This record gives sequence, structure tokens and C-alpha cells, in this order.
Amino acid sequence: MSPRNGLLCLACAVGLLFSSSHTLAQGETLSPKDNRLPQKNSSAGSAPNLKEAPASASADFWAGRHVFDEDGGKTPTDIPIYVAHVLDIEQRNGKLVASLKSEGFQISRQVTGEAVIEGDRLHILFQKDDPDASPSGFTEKDLLFTLERIKRGGRWEILTHWDKLKGSLRAWPSGRVYFRKESASMK
Repeated sequence: MSPRNGLLCLACAVGLLFSSSHTLAQGETLSPKDNRLPQKNSSAGSAPNLKEAPASASADFWAGRHVFDEDGGKTPTDIPIYVAHVLDIEQRNGKLVASLKSEGFQISRQVTGEAVIEGDRLHILFQKDDPDASPSGFTEKDLLFTLERIKRGGRWEILTHWDKLKGSLRAWPSGRVYFRKESASMK
């Protein structure tokens, strides 16, 4: 709030509306079990220390198109605020390759990366920007986010644990369902 005129700017109001109740310290991440409990992560933002994971039966689970539609409401002039995120995972030469395209309100980003399987998790590591899209600001091997498959009520769900990739319209809490698999059935 401005001490001079007592008005709250729109950006401040949006920040207050979507801020969490806990401010994370450097190197802290949100626990996948409980979004409110932080835990230390010594390698936040960098590639996980993983052995080269060969394509396996679980690669079939991840391969395909995953989508996340981000709805930010409307601007004060009634313009829709919307961003569509499309994550394509495919097997090439025994490895999984990820392509993430984000298009919508004030954003046009397309990046390619490596997808590394670790148990029931899929780590998405940045490799390069698409030359026709806006630069992302990521560096090679940055951990963008991790997808985790869990079974609830006999159905697979995919949780997302954010890292270097941040929300386009607001910060996204980790450990929640964002992406849904659009192509092929989840095995």
C-alpha cells in the first residue's frame, strides 16, 4: 500500500492474492507430500544427480502429449488471460526427448529438453530454445520441473514439482496436478 494515497496497485493485489503463507529460503523446495512443509534441496535448480536412465517400460507411460491450460482470468479491459502449455515426450534413439511449448497472453516460448526417468518421476532438463520463439533465459541442463506419477483410487495422476520453470501468470505451488495426458492411455 502506498503511504501517500492509500491505494493498492493491481500488481500488488495479484501478488497478495496468489502468495503463499510461507516464504521459501534459498535452496528450499516444497514437499511433494504436503505443499506447506518446506524441505532442503541442495541442488535446487540444477540437474538431478542421476545415472543415465535407459528407455524402459515406464517410458511408455510418459511418452505422448501432456497439456496444462493456465487461466488467469481477464484484464481490467475484459481481455482473457490464458496460456496453453503443451509438453510432448517422445522416444528417440533409446532416450526420451521433451518439447515444451507455451503460447498465450504475453508469452511465446518453445524449448527442447531431455526427459530422464527416476522411478516414478520424470525430470525435464533444458537443452535449447527454439530459434523462432522468445528466449527462455534457461541454461543447458537446468531442471525445469519434475513430473511424478502416483496412483489414487486406482487411477494414475501426474503431479508437477516446479523448479527453474516458474508460472507465466502467477507462481504455481508444487506437488499438484497440472498436466493431463492427452494422447495415448496411461498404463
